[in-house]
Amino acid sequence: MGNLIFSTKSIFYHVLALVILLLVLATPVFFLLRPPQADRLAKNTWCVDAIIYKKKLIGPKTLHAVFMVYSNGTRPCYENAAFQKNGELSLPGIDSRAIAGSWAIDEDGRIQINVDTLGKIFKGTYSFYLSENTLVLRSAQTEIYAHNDKGTPPSLFLDY
Repeated sequence: MGNLIFSTKSIFYHVLALVILLLVLATPVFFLLRPPQADRLAKNTWCVDAIIYKKKLIGPKTLHAVFMVYSNGTRPCYENAAFQKNGELSLPGIDSRAIAGSWAIDEDGRIQINVDTLGKIFKGTYSFYLSENTLVLRSAQTEIYAHNDKGTPPSLFLDY
């Protein structure tokens, strides 16, 4: 009877060791096979819900905004942000036409944005939260909240 208990413990420890080994091997594979942040950011056109500058809601307010209908056909999006794989960027305006610029992810994993106009608002280094459906960009003075056609607008009150 004592051998049966020992044998059950032995099996338990072998199974536990196997599970730990599989987790150790699978974790790097998961991160290696996951698309880079830049690809995930560029794969969608983002519907911008809010632009906050110095803690005040200032936009988006693009003049002559391009009309976009979600693929599910239920909600229109007038204010878009697009991060192209070639580094080009378009952002909604603030009582202006859409803003053109460039973007890149630096070695610290932050987004560097450079724009042709409204630089005091948009130009800078942004930390970001990116999920399948939500994008939140934060610089020292500017926050941009956006979602894609698969999701609902992000809450401005959650701490991303």
